[in-house]
Amino acid sequence: DAQDLKKLQEKLAKSQSLIEQLAPKFKQRLAEAETAIKLNLSGSVLKVRSGNLRRSVAFQLSESLEGRVGIIKEGPAQKYAGIQLRGGTIRPRNAKMLAIPLQAALTAAGVARFGSPLRNSLQGRYPETFVARSRAGNLILFGKLRKTPRGGSNIVPLFVLKSSVTIPAHDYMSGPKAALLAGIQADLKTFAALGVYGT
Repeated sequence: DAQDLKKLQEKLAKSQSLIEQLAPKFKQRLAEAETAIKLNLSGSVLKVRSGNLRRSVAFQLSESLEGRVGIIKEGPAQKYAGIQLRGGTIRPRNAKMLAIPLQAALTAAGVARFGSPLRNSLQGRYPETFVARSRAGNLILFGKLRKTPRGGSNIVPLFVLKSSVTIPAHDYMSGPKAALLAGIQADLKTFAALGVYGT
């Protein structure tokens, strides 16, 4: 009846008012969690290399206060964010072996200089390549420079070849998310204590 409809309208109005009051606090909490995750990806949990993973972190908050924070932005980091977080074993998909770059194949930041397929990306600097086993028993992909540097060798070790690589877990999410949930629960208790919630 008309009275029930009026009560429903009053509840909806209170709900909308509550959402408007809580939204800034929730947005602040999500922004704090985003900052904490990025700090974890700045060296405290995981060292920065390309910075792609850190740049992929963001938060979202809908009009109904449904929020999320984490690896949200699309980009190359989405391919490896999960295994960096939880750890795991990587095996080759389209090749017989994984090529793990050595110093000569890395930038100063530790990012691989040469993309896949290596036979194409290495051609400009290392027209000839070959594989040999090191004294430690590892398979090494060597490159041969066009010119021998003065006082050096034109044979350069570039990659260690492995059938699989195990990545340890780097939990950069749990701490910030736990702080986020605790903060939101505290905010809700504060609003309840102030009598914001209607019945």
